[in-house]
Amino acid sequence: MATSCAPDKLIAQVWSLAAGYRRTMGKPLPGVSSEIAEHDATRLLALEPRPEGEAGGRAEDGED
Repeated sequence: MATSCAPDKLIAQVWSLAAGYRRTMGKPLPGVSSEIAEHDATRLLALEPRPEGEAGGRAEDGED
């Protein structure tokens, strides 16, 4: 399935939505905050993301 939106742009939009939800409702947007955090950590620490659909585990830096 092709996507018309770059992942970083999509995460920025979701981050904005989640921030508005937190301001309005006083709690994090369920199921989204952890995904944003995982994406940001992977990007900022230059880690390899987990394969799609793989549960648990950890991101790795690719160095053996």
